Amino acid sequence: MAMAGLTYRSGVFLVLLAGSIWSTTGLMIRLIEEAQTWQILFYRSAAMTPI
Repeated sequence: MAMAGLTYRSGVFLVLLAGSIWSTTGLMIRLIEEAQTWQILFYRSAAMTPI
């Protein structure tokens, strides 16, 4: 039973971490003033790759 609780906690942590990274990625990309469409797509994809 202890292993199930650990798995649940780590799952909740990973979901919260992924959500916070995804939400801040958009803010960081908006800071790029003269980005082309392909640059925005690349940076968004690169930011989501580790997740």
